[in-house]
Amino acid sequence: MKRYLGRASHMSNELSRAEMMYRHALGICEKLNWLEGMSPICSDLGSVCAVLGRLDEAEELQLKALEIDNKLGRSDRMASYYGCLAMVYRRREEFDRALEMVHKSLQLSEQHGLDDEIGRQYGNLGLIYLQQYKLDEAESVLEKGLKIDKRLDRFVGVACKYYNLGWVYRGRQNSDKAKEYWQKAKGLFDRLEMKNIVYELERLLADIDE
Repeated sequence: MKRYLGRASHMSNELSRAEMMYRHALGICEKLNWLEGMSPICSDLGSVCAVLGRLDEAEELQLKALEIDNKLGRSDRMASYYGCLAMVYRRREEFDRALEMVHKSLQLSEQHGLDDEIGRQYGNLGLIYLQQYKLDEAESVLEKGLKIDKRLDRFVGVACKYYNLGWVYRGRQNSDKAKEYWQKAKGLFDRLEMKNIVYELERLLADIDE
């Protein structure tokens, strides 16, 4: 239960509360030596640490999750952890390592038929290319991920792909297309009650209209 409370706080951007819940849940798993429960909590906690900018701690936690699930033979879950580790390396601008992790994630996701994870990792790949200003590559993988997310009704994924496609077109100085994608993203994020990113999109759209 503590883990799921942590995840709810994580999704609503209450990061301090999420971290507290994940650490409490991890402590319980460690006392019980429950490895099956420990690895996903390590990964969730690592994701929170990454958002908070504590990248060394985030890397350590994702590697711990990978080590545990490798021992357990849970390569299906390792797909997600590789993707999370990729985002740590992206934030450090270690793009080669980030790409390596995403491709490992995609390989495992395809092996296990994890379509939702494939869509998520195309999004991660798009972010890496965006940060490198490789706009054509970013657009290609984001469109692939968008197609999967739409098929699976993954509305958060769809909204994120629209948001990042907006940045692709902003980078190309195509304000009309950027505005189109950001308006689509705003509509979905509004429905999902993700207020922080809605406010950010309102600001971006206002800047375009000036």
